[in-house]
Amino acid sequence: MNLLFAFVNDISPTRGGTERVTYLVSSYLRKAGHGIFYLATEEQQPTHALPNHYYLPPDTNPKNRAASVDQLCKDLDIDVIINEGGNTDDTYLFSHACLAGRQKIITCIHFDITADLRAFYRMFPLPPDGLHGKALLKRIFQILRLPLIRHKIKKQKKARYTHTWRYSDKVVLLSPASVIDFYRFTECPDQGTVISLPNPNTFPGEVSHVKPSEKENILLYVGRVTYAPKKVERLLYFWKKLHAPFQDWKLQIVGDGDDLERCKKIARKNNLPRVEFVGHTDDVRPFYQRARILLLSSDYEGTPMVIPEALSCGVIPVIYNTFAGASLHINHGTTGHLIPPFDRKLFINTLSSLMQSPLPDSAACDDILRDMRQFDLSVVGKQWEDLLKGISQS
Repeated sequence: MNLLFAFVNDISPTRGGTERVTYLVSSYLRKAGHGIFYLATEEQQPTHALPNHYYLPPDTNPKNRAASVDQLCKDLDIDVIINEGGNTDDTYLFSHACLAGRQKIITCIHFDITADLRAFYRMFPLPPDGLHGKALLKRIFQILRLPLIRHKIKKQKKARYTHTWRYSDKVVLLSPASVIDFYRFTECPDQGTVISLPNPNTFPGEVSHVKPSEKENILLYVGRVTYAPKKVERLLYFWKKLHAPFQDWKLQIVGDGDDLERCKKIARKNNLPRVEFVGHTDDVRPFYQRARILLLSSDYEGTPMVIPEALSCGVIPVIYNTFAGASLHINHGTTGHLIPPFDRKLFINTLSSLMQSPLPDSAACDDILRDMRQFDLSVVGKQWEDLLKGISQS
């Protein structure tokens, strides 16, 4: 089959979670004999030169955009479109209601269905501290409008997901809990259209044994440094409470984003020692191999790849349980710790206990690695092959 993977950005093995997952799955399917093509829906400077990569012409007219996709599918003889941007308005473009071709459509949603609504008010810096005059009045007006904005977003989201359910052959979510959430939120009848497939592990089968001798006393964050939904500033608060009693530990923040400079200022203002802002890196593996504990304090996530990456390298995740897929990789108290949102005291106490504990022994690490094999690319890739086979026969 000829498969067209569509997303807002060009697909890259190093760029972001959705892009990396798409790269891994599509590479597996290429080796399995499928023709693989990519389409970016926004014009941009490519970050990675993949073969068979196309870009949608810059045109805001929906009919013209649909015509461009139809022509590309015809030219490439596409059998299945896999829309990786199911949480965006691209779901209206890549649908049977918009496209004229006979190709099947699979829509992938890489985020928790309703977590952003649950955490809506936490995504905005609400306190008007330091504001005066017109700036203060403007902030107050923004706060007063938030309930109306949330209602509008909820309405738009429900309409988008309902459209996705009606005009896709399959909708792929990341966990069984997300499937339940999807049907509950949209009020669509369960007809088997919506299924779950996990993300493959970024380090498929490459980590055999964790070496305790390589581990250092490092609290690690890996990901985008953004205010919403990541809230990296929370990690700085935790570190403020922990750095004094744990002089031989440090906090490493690996990643870039629009909140990076503000987080650096917070660290300087509070005189936080042993905080290392690494910035962007194309190879996160060395950081996992050295770290002992992974931190994630987001308002919400999809099923973040940093969790299986960390577990594969013997790093213990401590995360806020703010999204449906949080327990997909973590057995609380065994392979990691799920902290009720947003219990700062328990998060800090859990870290304190772990930082005083010895490293897991080799047997415990081997048990974790065995559990992680269900997320190997060979396993998840086979599930994708079964999905494509089933959809081609329907």
